[in-house]
Amino acid sequence: MWAIYRKEMRAFLLSPMAWIFWCVFLILFGLAFNTLFERYNDMLMSNPDVNLTETVAGGALGGFFKFLLLLMTPLLGMRLFAEEKEKGTLELLFTYPLTEWQLIFGKILSALTVTGILLALTLPQFIYLGNYTTLEWPIIWTTYLGWMLLLVALLSLGIWTSAVTNSQFVAAVLSLALMLLMWLSQVFQPLFARLTFDVQVPWFWKPFVWLGALFTWAYKELAVTEHFESFGRGVINTNDVLYYLSFAAFFLFLTYKKLESRKWRG
Repeated sequence: MWAIYRKEMRAFLLSPMAWIFWCVFLILFGLAFNTLFERYNDMLMSNPDVNLTETVAGGALGGFFKFLLLLMTPLLGMRLFAEEKEKGTLELLFTYPLTEWQLIFGKILSALTVTGILLALTLPQFIYLGNYTTLEWPIIWTTYLGWMLLLVALLSLGIWTSAVTNSQFVAAVLSLALMLLMWLSQVFQPLFARLTFDVQVPWFWKPFVWLGALFTWAYKELAVTEHFESFGRGVINTNDVLYYLSFAAFFLFLTYKKLESRKWRG
């Protein structure tokens, strides 16, 4: 496993992709952080009790991170297996004394390391800000924990899409489409929720009412971003932790079965 990990990390660090990924993300994060801090100063003039941690740290680590990582994570996951297929080296890996699980964990740990370094590089801004004011560090730390769990889930989805396709581009598009579907479900959920509780709708709307009830339940229980909210409030909910770990385990198992079937066919 560690041989695969070192191989993947070397490939990441020697290619421009990881460096471009880090630079673009940190530039956008810095711009968002500065914008949120200016907003906090404007709000402070009208409301002296405004919470700095909630406004700046919560905004930067909440909505901004959520949007940007959902878009950029597919770029990391797309190459994990699709690149091996394009180069014709996946069959060579199967000849090594490695199990499928060692291969999977070696690759996903390398991707988590790259994103973990990215998260660590955002800390100096909060440390600098903490020198001039009081920050609620427990909320910040739980938010980072939530992001690591969310990244495990998203990268597990990404490694599965990379395993089921032969093209990095297709893997990235498929992964991005699934992630955006989870993200955009938040937009339509209130509409379905209103239909669910509107008992005066005509008979031909009843199927949509039932669909609304199903969609409302599925969004609350299955939406990836919905389970992140408690971490942003400084609360570690066991259900949310188990959800992310179960989500990751499900797609890693699908990846394992895909590799196993390919190995036997080969």
